[in-house]
Amino acid sequence: MGKLASLFTNREKRMSAILYMCLILTIIGVVFTGRELIKNRAAYLGEYERSQREETEILKAALEGRTEEEMTDFIRRALPASGARWAFLYNDKEVVFAQNDTTTQNLGALKETGDFLAYLKEQEGILTVSDAFLSDEGESCYIGIISDRDHALSLAGVTSHEIYIILCLSAMTLIFAGGLIFVTGLLNAKDESLVKVRGELVERNEKFAEYEEELRQDEEDANERPLRDEGGQIKKDYYDKDVFQMLLDKSSDPALFPITFMLARVVMEDRYYGRDEIFGAMDFIKERLKNTQILAELGKGRFVAILYKTELSEAEEQKREILSAWNGSDKSRKLKLELKLYPVMESEEPSEAFKKSGFFENREE
Repeated sequence: MGKLASLFTNREKRMSAILYMCLILTIIGVVFTGRELIKNRAAYLGEYERSQREETEILKAALEGRTEEEMTDFIRRALPASGARWAFLYNDKEVVFAQNDTTTQNLGALKETGDFLAYLKEQEGILTVSDAFLSDEGESCYIGIISDRDHALSLAGVTSHEIYIILCLSAMTLIFAGGLIFVTGLLNAKDESLVKVRGELVERNEKFAEYEEELRQDEEDANERPLRDEGGQIKKDYYDKDVFQMLLDKSSDPALFPITFMLARVVMEDRYYGRDEIFGAMDFIKERLKNTQILAELGKGRFVAILYKTELSEAEEQKREILSAWNGSDKSRKLKLELKLYPVMESEEPSEAFKKSGFFENREE
């Protein structure tokens, strides 16, 4: 459900999703409307056939007991022939009357009853035939009526009614699709505006961070703390760039290897983070460093820990533990924390390795 909703919230996918939705709804509408139209047409034709059958039975009652001449004369007067609807009369052997006198005389091979009935069935019209009745001569006769289906539908305006329904459905579909596309265009325009504003906020926050870093530089220098405690252990505290560089220069001692750098960064998104918030996050990390590891501030929201005597695998495990604890805390709801690792090869100088990592230069990462 979430993936489906994302199609309509994603600015790049929204228009395609709307068009596909309109297409699917149109297909569903066409299928259901078509089914109802077919059912309605079948119901009308069924009712028309029932009415025609009743008319056939009335003709049968009127013709029973008459001579062939009287029967044909009655049919001419009772049911005037047309190209779309006409009556016919036949006995067990041949056709007595079909449509009119001209047609009857020109039946040719269709004069025989079986061939004539087969021909009528091939026309796929509405065909009704009465039960047998006796003529004046005692011969079994049958009266029937055949009507053209299109003619029957046109009498009740079924065809025009279907056309109006299809036109109405098409118009509603176009209006609905046009409205959705218009609203989608407005939403996309608003999203573009929000993206632009978000970018401006991020840029402004970055500038604020630079200004604050310059203004607090003196305060940071004054707050430098001793590098070691009374027991001679390296303290888990924050140091400035100069002190950090000095520690790097003095980290070539093989006894301190393996060494891994851990970059800690508070991700600046679309809001401004104060120093209290940033240092609160760094205190969280500092509490989880070992005695052989120190933390230094390189810039606003950017810190580096030197993990002495720490293999990369150990550092990765430590990173996972810190991030897991962070994500499980309430602080993660306000700040996004990012950690990256960079190992120092035994053949490298720590200061040179740190330069290669690009932590000093890459202020945007």
